Amino acid sequence: MIGLAVAGLASDGASDDDQPEAKPVLQDLERKSVQVYDKVLPAVVGIRARGSRGSGVIVSEDGLVLTAAHVFAEEGQFATVYLADGRSVRAVARGRDEGLDTGMLEIVEKGPWPFIELGDSGAMERGAWCFALGHPGGYVSDRPPVIRIGRLIDDDPDLLQTDCAIVSGDSGGPLVDQYGRLVGIHSRIFRRLSRNFHVPVDRYREGWAALRHGTPFLGVGVSHIGGGWYVDRVVPNSGAARAGLKRGDVILSIGENKYEKRRALVDVLRTFGPGEVIEIGVFRGGEREVFEVSLGYRKEFVE
Repeated sequence: MIGLAVAGLASDGASDDDQPEAKPVLQDLERKSVQVYDKVLPAVVGIRARGSRGSGVIVSEDGLVLTAAHVFAEEGQFATVYLADGRSVRAVARGRDEGLDTGMLEIVEKGPWPFIELGDSGAMERGAWCFALGHPGGYVSDRPPVIRIGRLIDDDPDLLQTDCAIVSGDSGGPLVDQYGRLVGIHSRIFRRLSRNFHVPVDRYREGWAALRHGTPFLGVGVSHIGGGWYVDRVVPNSGAARAGLKRGDVILSIGENKYEKRRALVDVLRTFGPGEVIEIGVFRGGEREVFEVSLGYRKEFVE
């Protein structure tokens, strides 16, 4: 039998007979929790990376693991991934977005690996029941991942908020819907039960290329001006330099993404992957020009 932590249905000392309306709800939740747990358990992992401890979830047969960016420090570092069946395997950190707190690891050994289905975080509605899994306090060899039940309090497209009872060590673990589909990754944990936040899985989808292959690097430093990103500097030997971008150019568009005043250039670049060739629309000398730029890997230029 699974021990359940259920938010919003505490009895406050009352007996079951005092709250007959709660019984069917609790019984249904227990059935669903067992079904979800059995389905998701094999893919929930513990992570240790240079002293940091957290959780994660395998989302592909070839061993891609989604977690929070703060669970590991940098791209390319190695981590140990602990599976629910007791195995431990080596993984390498791929991409991470510190601003969004999204991260991805890849298991080095060949699979196939157990994995769970990606859900639709945008379809989640306030009040919906959800399940949080992970390793509270960090991975413990003789304790399987724990499941907790709660409700979605805020369905903001950039940050889901629930009252699931999660703690330190759960970071990077999966938030799933009642069908066991991944809808979020645990990110920010507070003492108050209603102050737990999860990065929606849709944010991972949008930055998938960068998470899979590492942060793409254009090779320019920019500042915002009216109507575009002003190029302050160009990194020697970068894709931007090889394509012919110069200091003083004003970037108007990247691929199909037109300039938006409040959007950071790096956020646009994360929708692409290193090695991709993209069209950069530039204003130079009173005219608009288009350059084809091959994105590089940030670690080639930034230590």
